[in-house]
Amino acid sequence: MPEHRRVLDANTLVSRLLMPGGTAARAVDHALALGVPLVSNDTLAELADVLSRPRFDRYVSLAERQHFLVLLGGVSWHRMTRGITPAGAHRAGCALRRRRP
Repeated sequence: MPEHRRVLDANTLVSRLLMPGGTAARAVDHALALGVPLVSNDTLAELADVLSRPRFDRYVSLAERQHFLVLLGGVSWHRMTRGITPAGAHRAGCALRRRRP
């Protein structure tokens, strides 16, 4: 059976994290069940930037947000203009840690 790939954007991933029972969560979970989600390095960088904002502290801890990025990196392909890299989420997680004052 061919491997299925689904493209996920930052808004969908943020919604998945914040509302685990919502529509976005079901869509992401469905994509995971069917195959490999595709996430660009730009999307991971945007996601790390968005999740580093203090306004998310009251919803999800920084540790949980970092863990989410690491998990995402373990189950997705990261596409760059120069090729595919499996280390994108690690770099995004590092960016999330650095941004916090």
